[in-house]
Amino acid sequence: MLSLSAALTLVAPFPVHVSAAPSPQFDCSKTEGPAETLTCAAPLLGALDQRLAARYAAEMHVA
Repeated sequence: MLSLSAALTLVAPFPVHVSAAPSPQFDCSKTEGPAETLTCAAPLLGALDQRLAARYAAEMHVA
């Protein structure tokens, strides 16, 4: 699993526009630890999690 700083490094070059409170790619009612809890609580982190998941899926499709 990537650390939060490594994940942010991957998506930092891409602008994130937060219009509504985006949810992360996992179920926030079943968080497992402080990183997931924080990601669910902060809209910007939820948006970054969505971007990271999309980037990961795209890279996995290419590989």
